[in-house]
Amino acid sequence: MKEQPEKYQLADLILMEMDGMLSDEQFEILQEKIRSNPAALRYYVEFMRLHATFSQPGETVFLGIGESDLSDISSALNAMARYERQALAVEEEKPEEPLRPKEVVKIEYKMPKSSVRTLIFSLAAMLIFAVTVWFLPDRSTDIMTVAVLTDSAGAQWQGQDNLPMVGDVLYQGPMTLTRGFAEITFEKGAKVVLEGPASVELTDINKMILREGKLFAKVPTGAVGFAVDTPDASMIDLGTEFGAHVSAARSDLYVMDGKVALRAGSPAQTDTVRLQEIVTTGLARRVTAGGDRIQPITGSQEHFQRHIPLKHLVAYWNFDKDVSNIQGNSRFDGRVVGQNVSVSDEDCAVGVGALRVADDGQEPSYLAVDASPVVPRQEIYTAVAWYKYKDIGLDGSDVRNFIFETTPYWSMSFGILDGRGGKVAQWYVSSTRELAYRNEIEDGPLVDDGQWHHAAVIWNQTAGTIKYYHDGELLHTRAIGPRETLKFTDSFHIGYHRGYDSGTEGVKSRRNWDGYIDEVAVYDIELNATQVKALYDKSYSNQSIHAGNVLKFVN
Repeated sequence: MKEQPEKYQLADLILMEMDGMLSDEQFEILQEKIRSNPAALRYYVEFMRLHATFSQPGETVFLGIGESDLSDISSALNAMARYERQALAVEEEKPEEPLRPKEVVKIEYKMPKSSVRTLIFSLAAMLIFAVTVWFLPDRSTDIMTVAVLTDSAGAQWQGQDNLPMVGDVLYQGPMTLTRGFAEITFEKGAKVVLEGPASVELTDINKMILREGKLFAKVPTGAVGFAVDTPDASMIDLGTEFGAHVSAARSDLYVMDGKVALRAGSPAQTDTVRLQEIVTTGLARRVTAGGDRIQPITGSQEHFQRHIPLKHLVAYWNFDKDVSNIQGNSRFDGRVVGQNVSVSDEDCAVGVGALRVADDGQEPSYLAVDASPVVPRQEIYTAVAWYKYKDIGLDGSDVRNFIFETTPYWSMSFGILDGRGGKVAQWYVSSTRELAYRNEIEDGPLVDDGQWHHAAVIWNQTAGTIKYYHDGELLHTRAIGPRETLKFTDSFHIGYHRGYDSGTEGVKSRRNWDGYIDEVAVYDIELNATQVKALYDKSYSNQSIHAGNVLKFVN
C-alpha cells in the first residue's frame, strides 16, 4: 500500500466494521482490498489484535512486537485519531440559569466511543512499546514453554519416552499424536483440540504448525491473532472458533464463529504475493496443494471434535452379533485369527452370544484388536470380562489360558493357570520400570468348575493402586509407586497370549484360551465396588446391567 490516503480509507472501513456501521457493500470493498494487497491483510490483523488486546481492562497482556510491526501499529493509531477528528461534534446543553461570579462550573463532556478507544489504545501502546524495548528478555535462543496439555482421551503419542501427561507443560517443538484426542492450551489462552493421527509443531505462545491431521481451535479475546500455519496456508484468528483439516492435497478451514484471515501459499514465502481472504462465520475454504488457489467448499462442521470426548467406556465387545467394538470406533473392531474362534449362541453370560475359542493344540485361534484401547501413560483403566473355562475339544488345555492381554508387552492381562489341582485365576500388570504385579497361585480363586465367572482388573496410577475383583468381590489390592506408568502397548488380544521362548529349541510356550468369553470392556476410569458388583449381578435397582450401560444406571 504505497499511497497513504489508501491506508486511511482501509482504516476507516475497519473502524466502521468495529463500530458495527459497515454495510454489505462496504464489507465487499474491504474484502477486495484484503484479497488484492498482502499489506492490507497485515494491517487488518494488527487493528483487530490491538482492539482485542486493549479492550480488556485490568488484564495483563503481551504483544510480540517486532520492528516490522511498529509502523503498522503507529499507522493504526494515527488512523484512529483521524477517524475521531472526523466524528460529529457533540453539542452541550446550555445551562438554564446564568453562571454566578467565581462559581466553579462542572462541565460534563460526552466523549465519542472512538475517542475513548483511541485514548486507551494510545496510552496502552506506548506502555507496551516501552516494556517491549527495555524490559523483555531476548528469547531468540531459548526453548520456550508455550502451552500446557490440559486434557486427553485415549491419546497415544509417537515414541515411548517422555510422553506428555495431562498437566505437563509443553515446549517449542514437534509432536505427533498417533491416535486419540488431546487438548492443548497455549499461554495466551487459545485452546486447541487435536484429533489423532495429527502431526504438529508448537512454535510460540500463540502460534503452531499443523502439518497433517485435524484440530479445532477456540480463541478468547486475549489471544486474537492466534495463528495456525500449514504447508500450504496460514490461518490467523480474529476472535473465533474454527476447524482445520490438513492432508498432502489440501488445507481446509471451517469457521464456526467469528472471522479468520486465510492466506494461501507456504508461510515461508515472505517475498511472494499470496492469495488471501477474510473467512466469516459458517463459511469454509480450501487451499489446494502448493497454495495456488482458495476455493469455497461445503461440509459439516460437526466433523471436528470441539471437546475432549466423553470418557469412561473406551471399547466394548458384547459378542452378540459379531466381533466389532459396539462403541462405534472401528479402530477397536476385532479381527478373527485362526479356524477355531467364532461368535456362538450356544452359551453366553449376558445377551445372546459369546466368543467361542476351541484350542486344538495347533495354530492359535483368537481375536486380534490392532489398536489397543489401553495406551501408555494413561493413568486409570478398568478392564472387565466374563469367562467360562471349558476343554471344548476334549484334547487337554495349555498350562496357562489367557482371556485378554495387551501387546507387545503385558501391561494389563488376565487369564488362568494350572495350580492347586485345578485352574486358578491370575491377573498381571507390567510397568515401564520393569516391575511386574500379579497375584500368586495360592491366593487366586479356582475357576474350572464349569461356571461363568466375572473379572475386573483396575490400574489407578493417580491413587497408586491395582485392584482385582472376582465375581463382584474385591480380592486383591496392590500398591504401586509414584509416577509408575503402564508399559508400552499398541494392540490387544482376546483369547490368546503370544507366549515366550522356553529355551528348548526355540519352542514357544502355548497359552491359548479354551472355552467362552463374553462382555469384554475397557474403561478409562476406575469402576467402584458398587458398579463392579452390579456387572456381576447383571442388575441394579430393577435395571438390567451390562458393561455398556453400567455407568448410566450405577453411581
